[in-house]
Amino acid sequence: MKKVSAAILVVLMVLWAHAGIANAESAASAPDVGKIQKLREAIDGSERTLRQNPQDKEAIKLLSESCERMDKENAHDLETVKLMAIAYHSLASAKIKGTTKKAIAYLEKARELSPDDMELLAYLGSAMTMSARDSWNVVAKLSRVNKGINMLDTAVARAPSNIALRMIRGSNSMALPGMFNRKDVALKDFLFVEEMLGKKPEWNDHDKTLASSVFYRLGMIYKGKSEEQQGKSYFERAVKTAPGSFWSSLAKKELSAES
Repeated sequence: MKKVSAAILVVLMVLWAHAGIANAESAASAPDVGKIQKLREAIDGSERTLRQNPQDKEAIKLLSESCERMDKENAHDLETVKLMAIAYHSLASAKIKGTTKKAIAYLEKARELSPDDMELLAYLGSAMTMSARDSWNVVAKLSRVNKGINMLDTAVARAPSNIALRMIRGSNSMALPGMFNRKDVALKDFLFVEEMLGKKPEWNDHDKTLASSVFYRLGMIYKGKSEEQQGKSYFERAVKTAPGSFWSSLAKKELSAES
């Protein structure tokens, strides 16, 4: 009887030991909520800065460092995954090495968590076209761009009144080589955003910066169409709308070049 009791005691001790190890491993892998929140705030702040000025080197550096730290955290919730997906898309737009693949990976993961989110689909389409830069194979390049374009068009078709989708597709279409014939798509999207902004009774600072970016882009599109006067008109509006903005400075350069 004593031998049986001793054997049972040994088994229980082994089970308790395994349970302790499992709990320790679980605690070690559990997300640090406080740390994740601080990283979210850093990423969100950098993103806001880049929306004002896509070439802000300090914001790009901080965003890159924050994303690398967040990668190490065990966070799988939709809010964090979507934040990371968009952040890596911004870094890919800034041509930071290795970030396009990460953007696509996070966007695909976010899409699994929220398949009806058209903003995620649009970002994924944009990231897919950017991934063509990293391929040496011409056929693969064309395939990726066409796949991305299809995603962008699908997203806008499903939510045509969404300004964010129009900005994502318009910016992407404007950046693609002429062989893809997307400049008219960009023109359509930016004119739509201009129309929507025009319906707002009053603009806050964000609206003014957005409008300035749209006017500058419209100016560049019309300039590319050799409609110089129309382009000049939009450059002037970009400067007047947000005088101290990044987009205003770009528009001023265009106006100076014309004079």
